[in-house]
Amino acid sequence: MYSQPLEVTLYLTQRGEDISIILQHGIEMSRILIPIFSTNYVESAWCLREVSLITRQVQEKGKKGWTIAVPLFYDVTPSQVRHPDQSHGGPFAEAFQEHESCGKYSPQEIDEWRAALFTLSNLSGWSLKEDTNG
Repeated sequence: MYSQPLEVTLYLTQRGEDISIILQHGIEMSRILIPIFSTNYVESAWCLREVSLITRQVQEKGKKGWTIAVPLFYDVTPSQVRHPDQSHGGPFAEAFQEHESCGKYSPQEIDEWRAALFTLSNLSGWSLKEDTNG
């Protein structure tokens, strides 16, 4: 059976570098993407933009089998990620309310974040509890 060696590339940045370009390049070049969702994940617009980019990569390259995403759910359930506004006042609902009310992000961008969370939370992944020992 023929197998290729696994190549792992870490994308490191120096202080002051524009991480968004490096991160985007890393996501575009990756074959396996592992978003790690936690209770604070959606508080960060940076993380939400990243998850949107991951979703686009999976949708574009995944059809050809070039890229897959395997989500990890750390101390959150896939359902909380899938339906952030229905987490009954939990951290996801509060974070989205803050993003909407601060005026920094367009309604289209916020809708894209919700769609990306929905898409990735429907993929097979792993659920980890905070007390997991490996």
